[in-house]
Amino acid sequence: MGIASLIGLILGAMAGYFGDKKLQTSRGSFWTFIIGLVFAYYYAFIVRSYALADGFASSGLAILVQLLISIIIFAVIAYLFYLLGKLVGKISFLATKVFIPVDSIISRAIEILISMPLLILIISVAAIAKEKSIINIMVIIGLTSWTGIARLTRAEFLRISNLEYIQAAKSMGFKEFRIIFKHALPNGLAPALVAIAFGVASAILTESALSFLGVGVPPTTVTWGSLLNAGREQFSAWWLVVFPGLAIFATVTIYNLLGEGLRDALDPRLKK
Repeated sequence: MGIASLIGLILGAMAGYFGDKKLQTSRGSFWTFIIGLVFAYYYAFIVRSYALADGFASSGLAILVQLLISIIIFAVIAYLFYLLGKLVGKISFLATKVFIPVDSIISRAIEILISMPLLILIISVAAIAKEKSIINIMVIIGLTSWTGIARLTRAEFLRISNLEYIQAAKSMGFKEFRIIFKHALPNGLAPALVAIAFGVASAILTESALSFLGVGVPPTTVTWGSLLNAGREQFSAWWLVVFPGLAIFATVTIYNLLGEGLRDALDPRLKK
């Protein structure tokens, strides 16, 4: 959920703050950057597909290292094209100002991911990795569970972006990055905290389901789901089913109650 929270908060904040009519650039800069994203994706992920596949086949740490290298390559190439776009944008017939539809792009990405059956997607990705690892499960669940946090953060930023202190920060000349992460985000975390609390319970259930099906953690790693899987093969050892099941039930219930409590405590309609 740490991975999902980081992705969801950043994308939701950008979608809610900028919308479709606030981030403006020249036509040349916009299309140069779009072309740069295509090149960045190609060289960071397509060219390095064999390295990424080897990382999935070796260990969880190797996956993180290879993903980090790809992300760095992607960011460097995108930044170089961003600088090139500033030069291209100075050309007269490419200097026309256009709006970047940040909200529409992020919202369409959220809708595409939501439309997929996430459990089947997670099982498929987990089954591709030749070596099972708890880090694999963490990354997979994190990369597929950020949509709810992003939608709540986006909705909160749509409200916050029109408040007085945000307008005051803009009038004082603060940079957009500072306004988003220092002023707006701390005041827009309340709905996301509720989603994170519920997300922890959902992540526990997802990991337990994957381990129960045998595509989760390796046999040497003990989790509640792997204990349930072992209990399925040994019916005489009833404690392998009862106690892990009770632990999952108690933990998920506690996190759900925590989410309910946060929602009631942070709901302004319930405050007197």
